[in-house]
Order: sequence, then C-alpha cells, then structure tokens
Amino acid sequence: MTAVVIGYGNRLRRDDGAGQRLAEWLARRPRPGLVVRACHQLTPELVALLPAASRVLFIDAALALASPRLQPLPATPPSAAEPFSHALTPQQLLALAQLLLGAEPPAWQLLIPAHQLQLGEGLSPATAAACRAAWPLLRRWLKGDA
Repeated sequence: MTAVVIGYGNRLRRDDGAGQRLAEWLARRPRPGLVVRACHQLTPELVALLPAASRVLFIDAALALASPRLQPLPATPPSAAEPFSHALTPQQLLALAQLLLGAEPPAWQLLIPAHQLQLGEGLSPATAAACRAAWPLLRRWLKGDA
C-alpha cells in the first residue's frame, strides 16, 4: 500500500500556495511507499491515486489559524458529494473515489496558516515560518502516528 500526499493551492496568491510548496519540498525527498502530488487545485483526475492508497494527506493553506493543524477528515458518503466543475474539496474528491472506484482510504488534512492572499508570488514570512513549524506534524503523519 501507498501513502499519498496532495498539496494544493494557488502559488500566484502568495500564502495560498503553501500546500503546494510543502508538497514540492517533500517530493524532492523521495521515500518508498509515498506518492506526492503538488497541484493548483483538486481535480477529478486525482481520484486515480486513491484506490491504492493506504491513507491520504491533503495539505492546504487556511486563514484564521494561529498554528499549523493536522486533523482527520471525516468519511463522506458518496451521496454527500455536491455538484462540482473542475475543482473539488478534499471531501468531494474522497466521495468521488468511493462512488466510482470503491476506494475509502483514511484521510487527514494539514492546514497551514495563511496571512497574505493578494496577487503575488512567494510566501509571507509568517506563513513561511508556519510551514517550517508544520514539519513535525508532517513527519508524525508520515510515520503513521497521526
């Protein structure tokens, strides 16, 4: 089985790209049994990663957080999936995987505090520090201790 990490966000809206940046950093350090994807948004194509996944971690930026937060995502019944276009929430992606492929891997989300979401590139100093502070949580999840 494989652990899957999906980091997503808009790198052109400063701190919104924190999830994608963490995933890119992790992808540069390959590990057996770990699949990492960095993307702009969650799309239906990512469902293909989930049938072989033993567990999944979604990394994203979030406003109004004081510090990084690692939390389990509750199971979402397929009927709870709302209509979507090309972008999904983690819960919608999981529900789609269950509905189409019968995949139900346990899932978590790692949320990184975002401070600046205006147009521009690069993380604010506060969000860059929050990314560094998130590494112990990420390492704990990678070890299976989450």
